[in-house]
Amino acid sequence: MHVTPECGVVVQAVLVPQKTNPELVDRLQVGIVDQALGYRLIGATEQGLAQLDQRRRAQEVDKAARNGKAPSL
Repeated sequence: MHVTPECGVVVQAVLVPQKTNPELVDRLQVGIVDQALGYRLIGATEQGLAQLDQRRRAQEVDKAARNGKAPSL
């Protein structure tokens, strides 16, 4: 799926024909996507993951500073 901030709600309907008689419909499938909201949510998720990664790296540096031995030269 491709989402952009400029797009709004997209509705898609698919008619699934019967196997024994393809001229008759067996089921109707409907899907709805709010592309602009999806775009914002993906951006927020990426930003949150980047912040978590930055925090994890900083914690690793702090832990190494507390527990590591200084090299002897």
